[in-house]
Amino acid sequence: MKKKNGILFLLSLMLTSNLFAQGQDKKNIIGFGAGISPKYDYAVWIGEPVNVWVTKNTSPVFQLFYARQMNQALRLGGYFEYESATMKFFQYG
Repeated sequence: MKKKNGILFLLSLMLTSNLFAQGQDKKNIIGFGAGISPKYDYAVWIGEPVNVWVTKNTSPVFQLFYARQMNQALRLGGYFEYESATMKFFQYG
């Protein structure tokens, strides 16, 4: 896990330094985000009448995106989101 965090930190540091080196013409856009995915319980009906209850635990969510402005109205980029939630399934009926 420390290795992944180190790689993400170095990547974000390189992209951020590139943003400040652009001068007046800012064509690269980078963003970071963090949040919480709340716990929820809900029922799901699958196929033959089977009631399945799903429980999802609360977990942190991290986002990273990068976009490059191609022209005045077009930006191309990518988006990465990491969430480590666990789910439990209970069958009734």
